[in-house]
Amino acid sequence: MQSVEDVWINYWKSRSDLFSKYSRSTPSLLSYQRPVYNEIRKLILEEDLKSSIILNAGSGVDLISLKLKKEFPDLRIYLLDVSLEALSINEHIFGHHNAKAECILANIFKCPCKEGRFDIIFNTGLLEHFGKEEQKLIFQQIIEALKPGGYFVTANPSERGVIYKFCMKHSIRNRSWPFGRENPIASLNFLVSDKIMLREYHSDFISQLYFLKLYNWALWFIVLPFSLAGKLPFVSGLFDAIFGRCFGTYLVISVFKKNL
Repeated sequence: MQSVEDVWINYWKSRSDLFSKYSRSTPSLLSYQRPVYNEIRKLILEEDLKSSIILNAGSGVDLISLKLKKEFPDLRIYLLDVSLEALSINEHIFGHHNAKAECILANIFKCPCKEGRFDIIFNTGLLEHFGKEEQKLIFQQIIEALKPGGYFVTANPSERGVIYKFCMKHSIRNRSWPFGRENPIASLNFLVSDKIMLREYHSDFISQLYFLKLYNWALWFIVLPFSLAGKLPFVSGLFDAIFGRCFGTYLVISVFKKNL
């Protein structure tokens, strides 16, 4: 099996189409991105962090930071990723929308970021690619890079996601899974020391429907109306409450605060 780094370097090389896709108009957040955006926006407003320094550690192509930067122009945004292609796409998209972000080409285990530099660090879909010991190492890197009182927001595939896990196992058997090793997460409580977790919850049933296309394209067309309806936050919340009880949700959202 390819290393996590190789998987994502190759993946982003195959997604150069995203620049043209996201440069036409202000991109809408995908369903799995909205909970993280909402958490960060809430922190910015409640803690008066409108001119704070934010890092996406494992950025991929980062629509969350773009939307935050357009809403809060005084934010200083940093994007860290192992993929030069992903960072290049970010530079083009941010530039097209007259926004600025500093890009850092680096491995998360060798983060060159200055200790105590960031007010908020976040990522979506990173920790599940590693085992628990590696997750602890990543978490330690992130906590060290945060200012005292800083926040870490992370969203990862949930162990409760019945549809997601079923489609992943099917795709792995057929050698068509494009995202490398994934270990769905039940909780990140094991990372907590000295009461630094603020909250953790499961969210986003609707993103599970995307994975049905990896099982059978016909199913994707059947559930497409539900997926489109789920773009409305109210409908997405309703789906979580109804279908999430039976089929789980795609994400577990964890919010940490570094001690002062």
